[in-house]
Amino acid sequence: MGKERANAVKGLFLELGVDEKQLVVLSVGERHNNFIPKRTVMQGY
Repeated sequence: MGKERANAVKGLFLELGVDEKQLVVLSVGERHNNFIPKRTVMQGY
């Protein structure tokens, strides 16, 4: 489910004209997600 959400966000960025080479999609499982709230999208530039 997290990967689907991440890919949906990627799709939005692609629709806005962001170059796919600039995007990295990561889905962090609950076991490794102690510091990031669930269903959070993080972006960096």
